[in-house]
Amino acid sequence: MVLLTRKADEPLPEVPNSTTVQPATKSLSSQPATREKEAQPSSVHRHTASVAPSSPEPKDERTLFQRLLDGESISLSDAQKEKFLTENNRSADSLLALGDIDSLREAAQNSPNDPLVQMKLAFKGETEKERLDALNAFKELSKTNPLGDYLSALRNFKNGDTDMGVKDLNQAMTKPDFQDFYFDQAQVAEELYLSTGHKPTDAKASGMFGVELPHFVELRDLGLEIKKLQQGYMADGDTESATAMQEMALIMARQLQDNPHTLLHEMVGLALERNAWADIPGDTIIGEDGQTVAERIEALNNEGQSLKELANISDLLTNLPEHDLLIYLDRSKTLGEAEALKWLEEKYSGK
Repeated sequence: MVLLTRKADEPLPEVPNSTTVQPATKSLSSQPATREKEAQPSSVHRHTASVAPSSPEPKDERTLFQRLLDGESISLSDAQKEKFLTENNRSADSLLALGDIDSLREAAQNSPNDPLVQMKLAFKGETEKERLDALNAFKELSKTNPLGDYLSALRNFKNGDTDMGVKDLNQAMTKPDFQDFYFDQAQVAEELYLSTGHKPTDAKASGMFGVELPHFVELRDLGLEIKKLQQGYMADGDTESATAMQEMALIMARQLQDNPHTLLHEMVGLALERNAWADIPGDTIIGEDGQTVAERIEALNNEGQSLKELANISDLLTNLPEHDLLIYLDRSKTLGEAEALKWLEEKYSGK
């Protein structure tokens, strides 16, 4: 994962095109999520054709949980997957846990009214029509959730249909229940790994760390599209429309901040809000408390720094006793990653 903090005058941060949740130290790091072996030069004698015997591969002493922390995933055989599906009567949840395109299509056929199935297909569909049909179904099934309208707005902006994009944004503003089904996805994956014999801590970690959240990329791009519209309206002297665009961007940003499932949710929300305030004079008064734009940006920067510092606490996870590791993972799932890390800090600070 890449670092999602930035200065107020910098562009929105790069968000990976395949966004997958990782532990805090991974989700807030610019390092690759997987460990790559360094290429070892061949040991060849310069004046002979003989090749020195290669050194044996060093044994990987990491536990499965440590490998999960390093961004690796649990591999399952086809037989294990099929057994899981059979035991669960090929339910929508069991098919979602596998997550491949064939499983998602089967889930959509068997459970066409499941919004999470349609949301996943809106990203993973192999054709434009399949993705669009799934997106429209998702919007219809999740009527108070603005996420579908945000995704639709970006599609329309990219296709050059600004009027329809703005219409989608106006629709999104009427929907208060932002939901990306993060915990639902983590739960079904956890059940999959439990069913294949993995211990609870590994199953929970693999479920939570492996959730794919590609909509972060879409929301980043939508924030940039909204900013371009805002700047265009300002250049034309249409301050009313420019203000409306900014308000839409702020609402989208705060919806992510108000759903702090992971540090990544919060950091993307902070970045989107900073972007919305960019180009606005720093002494502009915002809110009833007299706060200025410059003060708000400083507060956002401070929040981002606090989250980065909190992320460092997750270094403790590697050596936690099993019972505390279970507590941490359960707290992450019920209260959010930041709250779980605060609990970890309070319990182990100074130890």
